Amino acid sequence: NPDALRQLKDRFVKTRNQVKVNCLEKYLDDMRTLAQNMMPSEGRSDQYKNMYDAVKRIADLKIGCDFKNKKDVDAVSKEVAKQNQILLNTIDIYVSGKEKIRRTEDGKERFDNAMDALSILAANVSERAATADSIMSAINKKRGVDYGEPGYISVDGYGANRAISAKQKREDKNKKNEKPNLDNMAGLQGRLYY
Repeated sequence: NPDALRQLKDRFVKTRNQVKVNCLEKYLDDMRTLAQNMMPSEGRSDQYKNMYDAVKRIADLKIGCDFKNKKDVDAVSKEVAKQNQILLNTIDIYVSGKEKIRRTEDGKERFDNAMDALSILAANVSERAATADSIMSAINKKRGVDYGEPGYISVDGYGANRAISAKQKREDKNKKNEKPNLDNMAGLQGRLYY
């Protein structure tokens, strides 16, 4: 029976990707924070764009949800479970082949954004903690690093707070590297009026 099979699949996806009880609002807040602090997707690979969009879709689910209304929470919770599966797939596709430590700051930061999303997912979806550990363990194995060595990653080092900190560092670095526009000042030379 195709309907029964579809219902079973839907229940399986929901169960495996369901946010822990009483964590939905925090989960959506963390995803919104990540979405606001991720590296932009413009001009990036389709894999990064898909992952970026998946984070944004989850973050936007909080808009208009009344967390005191059980029907709203149930509807958002169901959609979050579906979107979590999409997010996990996009993270897996994005990091595939990028297990080695990224050579550029830009590449490293985007990879870290994928790990931020994976960490948030693992912290709030019980069934996905083992998946996140497995993905990160495979990356550590490919890098040939053990706990405590440079390049070692774990869910503890990632999340919304790391994304905020990284964006602040980028902005500080950009401010530091900005140079005054001397071209405009050169045009004023000799035009001082008293």
